[in-house]
Amino acid sequence: MGNIRIITPQLVMDNKGVIRADTAGDRTAGEIIVNTKELKLTGGARISSNSGVEVESDLFIGHGRGGSVNITSNSFFVSGKYSTISTNTLGSGQGGDIRIKAKQITLDDGATISAQSSSVSLNDLFSENPEAGKSGNIFIQADNTIRLQNGSSVTVETAQANAGDITVNAGFLVHLRDKSAINTSVAGGEGDGGNILIDSVFVVLDGASEIIANARKGKGGNITIRIVGDGAFLKSPDSLVDASSEFGVSGSVTIDAPDTDISGSISILPVSFLDVSSLLSERCVTLTAGELSTFIIVGHGGMPLSPDTPLPAFYLFDKIKDQQDNSLFNKKKEPPPKQTTNKQVLIPLDINCCQ
Repeated sequence: MGNIRIITPQLVMDNKGVIRADTAGDRTAGEIIVNTKELKLTGGARISSNSGVEVESDLFIGHGRGGSVNITSNSFFVSGKYSTISTNTLGSGQGGDIRIKAKQITLDDGATISAQSSSVSLNDLFSENPEAGKSGNIFIQADNTIRLQNGSSVTVETAQANAGDITVNAGFLVHLRDKSAINTSVAGGEGDGGNILIDSVFVVLDGASEIIANARKGKGGNITIRIVGDGAFLKSPDSLVDASSEFGVSGSVTIDAPDTDISGSISILPVSFLDVSSLLSERCVTLTAGELSTFIIVGHGGMPLSPDTPLPAFYLFDKIKDQQDNSLFNKKKEPPPKQTTNKQVLIPLDINCCQ
């Protein structure tokens, strides 16, 4: 089948716009290649590649492999419940892979990136071909951040076949919030769940978000979260990381991080405020039961005086000679003044109000 190649500064799709490359026979579906500076899908817009066709209920034909979807962009934004980038196989052929590379990646308001296998009646084929009807893999790489929010998801799903893997790599942050998910699952049959690998400096799950690798009768997939450098893995109590199988062998969860869950070490601040008066020493008036007069020195501007520092005070003296000898005011000796009458001069000293 033919390929679709789009090279444009900006690709904006809305109002259920579609780019598709399908095959209904035994040939491989076409590849979709998008190279742009900005990609924006909203309003149910779709980019997809499918293989096989449903003839009637539970009857699918076509052995062709699904085509891959490759997108390279600076800005990547997909929003809306039915806005999606997907591959799907309905026959015995394998589903196509999805590769996305961008600086910033955002899925919002229920948007999805999915690789599916709707193939059924495959159990008899597994002994001969374990890859029959297997879904494609998903590779997502961002130079900076990957954000899934408001119920958005990256999923690999199969009806019976083995599920593909999900690889997510971000230069700084992978953030799942508000019931968003990264998951691989097998609804029925003996297919194994796919693996999930996440590499980033920070991985954050909050608002009942999930990272899940499940299977029914086959093996559950393995989940590996690797924290780069001095980053952290943060998960809210209502979020979930799980690798299990209902009737088969459960997968493993490996979190390679300096601190796998710091939420348990965060304490709630007390509601009551500190009574500052209990920390202040008693003042003179308090000690004397208010029976003496008081005075307050407010300083000459700048920072207010601290309650625990010495208070400046003043004393009076009458002799001009005392003033002349005081080094605080006289760095150079001057001739005595002709006036001989006494004057009162204020000299600042440091004393404590109370001890």
